[in-house]
Amino acid sequence: MYTLKQKENAVQLLIQYNFAYTQVARELGYPSSRKTLRKWLKS
Repeated sequence: MYTLKQKENAVQLLIQYNFAYTQVARELGYPSSRKTLRKWLKS
């Protein structure tokens, strides 16, 4: 499970990196799937 702060950080980076899901996951080391990042972005 990820904290709210981790999720917010991932979404901010996702926007900053122009929605480069793989790049965000690589930099942060989480989450393991693009699907999870998409879900966080929608919430």
